Amino acid sequence: MMPSGRERCEYRIPEVMGDWLLAAGYVVSGQHDRAQELLGRLLLMKSNVGKQLVEAVGTHHTVGATPSDLVCVLHLADELSKELGFGYLEEEPRLYAAEVLGKLALKTSDVIDLRDRLSRDLPDQIRALVDRCTSAPK
Repeated sequence: MMPSGRERCEYRIPEVMGDWLLAAGYVVSGQHDRAQELLGRLLLMKSNVGKQLVEAVGTHHTVGATPSDLVCVLHLADELSKELGFGYLEEEPRLYAAEVLGKLALKTSDVIDLRDRLSRDLPDQIRALVDRCTSAPK
């Protein structure tokens, strides 16, 4: 069930214009992960996706001491995406949060195994899908 307009307003970030400026500052200072979190949160606040998803997107880099299951999944997917070559910048660090790995009961070796299995076919499939979706209609 989608939240009502009033429920959506309850989790709006105050001073939205200031947050856009803050996000721009993160970009300028090279803190791309922080900018991505904040911009994602701001954009999703305008949608009907609900508080849980807005907060998960808004904290998937700065996961905190007790991340939710959704934050853990988003964080892991984001870091794996970087390792598979889909990050914003080549030099962008891959930093798996210890809190996420602990909650998901994953060791570093498990993440490496997962990355290796995904890297066999997934990057080519993603590129093919993007090409298909962005090519001119026939």
